[in-house]
Amino acid sequence: MRFLFRLCIFIALMGTPVVVGATVFLAVADTPYATGMTLPAEAPDRQRCNWACHNGTCRHASVLPDVLAGDSGAYGRTIAALAYIGRATGIGYAGANIAVFCVAWPFVTGVIYAVAIGRQVWLR
Repeated sequence: MRFLFRLCIFIALMGTPVVVGATVFLAVADTPYATGMTLPAEAPDRQRCNWACHNGTCRHASVLPDVLAGDSGAYGRTIAALAYIGRATGIGYAGANIAVFCVAWPFVTGVIYAVAIGRQVWLR
C-alpha cells in the first residue's frame, strides 16, 4: 500500500508541469498574435523600445551587461553555437534552435526533475 501511495505521488508530481504547461500553451495559442495576426507597426521612439525595435534593429543602449547581451557574451555565443550546430548537422540554425531549446533542454530538465522528485518520494 505504501508503494502504491508513493507511486501516485510520484505520478502526480511528474504530471503537474505537463498539465500546467499545456494549460498555458492552450491559453496563449488563442491570442491574436498566435492566430496569424500581423505584428503592430509603430514609428521608432528615441526614448524607449517599442514594436519598431522588435520588428527591425534596435538602436537603444542595452540595459543588460555585455557579458549577457553582447555579441561576445552569452547571447552572441549561444547564437554562434546554434549556427555551428546547424551547419555541422545539416539541419540549419532554425533546426538547431528547435533541437536544443524545444527537445534537448526540456528533456534534460525533465530528467533532472524526475530524479529530484524520485529521490524525495522513493528514498524516504
